[in-house]
Amino acid sequence: MEQKHNMEHFAITVSKFLDKPYSLGGNGQVGFGCINFVEAFLRARGKENIKTEVDGVNLDNYCAFIENATQEEIKDKLIKAFDLNGERVKTPMVGDCLVMKARGGEYFPAIYSGSKTIITSFLNAGVEVTPMGYYELIGAWRI
Repeated sequence: MEQKHNMEHFAITVSKFLDKPYSLGGNGQVGFGCINFVEAFLRARGKENIKTEVDGVNLDNYCAFIENATQEEIKDKLIKAFDLNGERVKTPMVGDCLVMKARGGEYFPAIYSGSKTIITSFLNAGVEVTPMGYYELIGAWRI
């Protein structure tokens, strides 16, 4: 029964974010960048004590950081942020945080949405659910 309730709550939360436009560094007023989407999604799911600063990089200066960082540096910051907030898991469950790698080599955060799909804010599409098969899973965290 609790799992059914959690899935319903997850679906309701997803519906609040779907089709919001992409906005680099956006916090939801205009749209979302991928890191801000994950943070807002976790908060909407009741995760209030999220640590959002890693080695001086936080939600306010993340955009400036990614403009000058290598993809390895971005991956490392995402992994550290998720390590600070949760437990690494081998197999993601619905609602787990993910670090993904795009075919072009870009790293980005996402949320596992079940049935081998992820949800995040994509540059050309905004917030949407998409198959994981297009991306490489780098790690998963239960927060």
